[in-house]
Amino acid sequence: MNSQRNRGIAIKPEGRDLIEKKRGEKGYSLKKLAELAEIDIKTLNTLLRGEPKDRNTIEAIAKALEILPIDIVDADKWFPQSVNTTQNQEDVNWLEVCHTVLNYQQQKQQQFRRKASAMGFEVNVHVPLGLVQRKQQQRRDESVPTEQVYQLDEEFITKTYEHNDFLQQVISQNPGDKNKNIAIVGEPGAGKTTLLNAVASHIKQENKDLVIVISLANLQGMNLEEYILKKWLPHAIRLSDINSTPEIENQLINRFYAGNVWLVLDGVDEMGESSSIKALNKISQALIGWVGQARVVLTCRLNVWDATLNNNILPNFDTYQTQKFQPQQIYKFIDEWFKYANNISRGYQLQKELKVRDQGNHSITGLVSNPLMLSVLCQMYQTSKNGELPKTKTEIFHLYRQHFYDWKPESITQDLNSEKKQELHEALGKLAFAGIDSKYRFQLPESFAVKVMTQELFDLARKLGWLNLVARNANNDEAVYALFHPNFQEYFAALAIDDWHYFLYHDNTKPNPFIKHNNQDCVYRVFESKWREVILIWFGKDNIKQVDKEQKEQFIQALIEFDDGCGEWGFIDKRAYCLAAAGISEFQNCLQADKIVDQIFQWGFFKVIEETHRSKAIDILMNTLFKSKNFLDQNQHHSIVWHSIKSLEKIAFGHQRVIEGLGKLLIEPGLSNYYSRLIIIALRKISTDSEESINTLLEVLKLKGKDNSILNGKILKMSKSGLENANKRIITYLISMFISQDLAYYLREKDDELDYLYGSLNKILIQIQNKPPLEALVEILELNNLDEYELETAIRQILNRLEKGNTKEIDKLIQILDSTNLDIYRCRLVAEALGTIDPGNEKSIAVLTKFLILPDIDNNMRVSIAESLGKIDPGNEKASEFLLKLLYSTDEINSYSWSAADSLKKILHPKQLENVVTKLKNYLNSSQPFIYEDVIWYCAQNMTYPEFYRAWHGEPSPIKNLESQFPDTDSLLTQLQPTDKTYPLILNLKTLQGETDISAISQEICNQIHFTAFTKLTKNPEEVKNAPDLKRITPEITNRLQTEKLALIIENCEPNEAIKNFCETLTDVLHIAFITNQPLDAPLKGLLPNQSNLLSAIQNWINEIE
Repeated sequence: MNSQRNRGIAIKPEGRDLIEKKRGEKGYSLKKLAELAEIDIKTLNTLLRGEPKDRNTIEAIAKALEILPIDIVDADKWFPQSVNTTQNQEDVNWLEVCHTVLNYQQQKQQQFRRKASAMGFEVNVHVPLGLVQRKQQQRRDESVPTEQVYQLDEEFITKTYEHNDFLQQVISQNPGDKNKNIAIVGEPGAGKTTLLNAVASHIKQENKDLVIVISLANLQGMNLEEYILKKWLPHAIRLSDINSTPEIENQLINRFYAGNVWLVLDGVDEMGESSSIKALNKISQALIGWVGQARVVLTCRLNVWDATLNNNILPNFDTYQTQKFQPQQIYKFIDEWFKYANNISRGYQLQKELKVRDQGNHSITGLVSNPLMLSVLCQMYQTSKNGELPKTKTEIFHLYRQHFYDWKPESITQDLNSEKKQELHEALGKLAFAGIDSKYRFQLPESFAVKVMTQELFDLARKLGWLNLVARNANNDEAVYALFHPNFQEYFAALAIDDWHYFLYHDNTKPNPFIKHNNQDCVYRVFESKWREVILIWFGKDNIKQVDKEQKEQFIQALIEFDDGCGEWGFIDKRAYCLAAAGISEFQNCLQADKIVDQIFQWGFFKVIEETHRSKAIDILMNTLFKSKNFLDQNQHHSIVWHSIKSLEKIAFGHQRVIEGLGKLLIEPGLSNYYSRLIIIALRKISTDSEESINTLLEVLKLKGKDNSILNGKILKMSKSGLENANKRIITYLISMFISQDLAYYLREKDDELDYLYGSLNKILIQIQNKPPLEALVEILELNNLDEYELETAIRQILNRLEKGNTKEIDKLIQILDSTNLDIYRCRLVAEALGTIDPGNEKSIAVLTKFLILPDIDNNMRVSIAESLGKIDPGNEKASEFLLKLLYSTDEINSYSWSAADSLKKILHPKQLENVVTKLKNYLNSSQPFIYEDVIWYCAQNMTYPEFYRAWHGEPSPIKNLESQFPDTDSLLTQLQPTDKTYPLILNLKTLQGETDISAISQEICNQIHFTAFTKLTKNPEEVKNAPDLKRITPEITNRLQTEKLALIIENCEPNEAIKNFCETLTDVLHIAFITNQPLDAPLKGLLPNQSNLLSAIQNWINEIE
């Protein structure tokens, strides 16, 4: 075959007509088209007159007009031609043939990559994604945090690759004895096809292996062998202008047998097979004979790839799972997308808006962490009238739901009418609600999902990608699914709820969570964090599924009038009020919005202000600043003013009235440097670098007497500089006009609030940044010219580089602690570091505990020591008791009182909260109640209402009622009778009150079973970390007790969600009852402690166990 000729190519007449047509459709002048193609106007004009031009010029023009080069030039001139079309098979350059086909496919990207948005700019955007190599399918036996539903647990990861590392270390390397084939798997829209395109390009660039790319949706009933010979090869022959002969087919087959051939297969899930297993079997059956000699890279959705327990249909594949976009990758994608949309400034605005939303209730960064969702977001923003996202999160979800079906293959959606969609959405709503309301939360077992939504709709949800397989149950290998994104589960759950009493059912006249109201159990989902997002979305669903506005007003009223029955302080009342404030950010036409925002402001809850109705919050903050001008001439901190400026900084991005208002404050006579600095920082973060912001600042500068003609001239000069960030420079320049020269350094690009790093400390950090962390630590510890703040900053930066669990580093830190030349301050930091990289390290705990009781240490240092101790040993009683004692003994608020309170909040363990509330509530009547109020308010936000009510009223836990009937546990135990098959064990789990760590829960239950069942232990109970470990040792216990079944009666422990969920996973081998006032769902049993016949109730339950 010929190499490509060097002379240029002229456009064909119909190509010239097409250019003019496309230019007219897009409204491009010749000058504009030349700019977009990055060529000069003279080159464009001569091309249109028929002069030949180089391939790069033609490609650039075609790309700018979103057409293909072969649309405007002859295909036989564009693709390399053969001199002799009757050559022998030995003359065929298969490497060039494959590259020609791949070039053609990649130029027709709308075929190779499906558009996620109508505009489709994302097909030109490539932000490299990382990959995780999986060992096997993920197994889980317990719930995980929402954000980790789609993440692989560490035990199932072989290695994590950055994009380029994957290409170099996996694709470029000979696999040797390892599997030669690769599967790239992920949920819909995760960027699998984009990755595959990058793999194909990488193979082509290395220029040694053949690469054949096939979209499996095009097989249309053929197998791979038939498709390659009957479809791909004839297409390649036409593009390369060679004859189709049996000899050429044989030569291609021989190339497969010779090796160095890659088959790059896109979309196993799009083959049109009736089941996942059939799709995998078809690929397996195709990879035999000469086709099976190729190295294969394929893409597949998780639902299909993990359809079998151990991926045993295609066992010779290494599996790599796509990773989510990180925030910086999200911003890079937005940059690129809007560059192709020719609207760079709007892309910058979108990035800023995402950052602002991250500060409050409306964060959607997690939602857009895959390419599909991010592409749709970019289109929403590009097509919006004023460059704004929908005001409420609910509206965004609704738009996404509409777009969800647009990018699906027609073969999947062709039979999906509006009635079927509605039926499916209602079923997903029922499933979403049932999941959140159960122990499963966001990980839904297949049997559970099918029971709630029917097999037919479950299968449809899987096929469409609403439900995706994320793991298998560690105990029985059942498939576990999650909705497309956890936020969508909250969205669908909200759609399923019509009555707000699902969230709150309470009697304000007799507030008590432990008694019924109108013969019904009270409901307090409003105080459970897992329901917060559902409630906010429910408030915002006006235009999606009509919720009576009156119902919303009633719900708001119930929240702001909530009476917790805990006296005048109303800690839980305030929690309900704060939820109402968050709710009006979605329910924006609430009649009581002004009243709510004003009350939140009066309480000084600025974090809540940042999450409530944005425009009303901005109004009250700006009014506060203008009413506080008398403070602005002071070089000292004023809490209300400071918080108002900082809150505006977070929520007023792009708000012209705020930009104008802050500008006017900057030119106020006598404004202190302290507040100038704060306002400058806020103004920089709020300004959008848009024309509107520039004009607003210009108008304010008029008031300062600045000559606008001079300013406009400067702006014009900067605009013509050709810099993409010209507006950003203009904004900085204008703000500098407001202030004196000695404040101008606040406008530098570095973080304004880290100015201390530009002194001696920064020089030291630069000197040690490339040294091993332990060597750097020793150097820092020996320095005497740093104050305590600088020393702690330096040490913490070094400690961030230490590797958790590294035995050498642990040993070195112990050695440093054992030295005698460190002062207490340095010892504390080293001990905290040791406890951080080696949790529970006895040496670090012992050192800090010793320091805590030394008599000659001041209280400020003790507070720091107690905080460090609480960090490395969560729940450490000595640390929390010391801080509490410090608060009890405080007659007046002093320097260490607030430090003690802040440290206590940082280290309190959930199981300690009730005790703290009970002890501190009596100090609220002191002359200085604020510090105690602050700590109790923290506790109230992290407790359930029943827990807080019980702690406040000093009521005994439910087990006290049991103890009043029976003096001790042993006397009760002797009165319970085992049956022929069941042996009862009463477990005192007091130490687990409030515990959430699964390993701690597992081990304590194991310990108590052994201590209760056996009077003499020949060895310590086995170490267990989870439910499977506990189940494994259960048969040994039943054998020793000569019984078939164990009935556990748990006392002295109010079950939280973690304990309930854990115990539910044990109920296939253990029968479990709690003595509690809480209503419990089967298979757990709840036994009311205050019933007169408690013993009989327990015995009857034991007798009924079969």
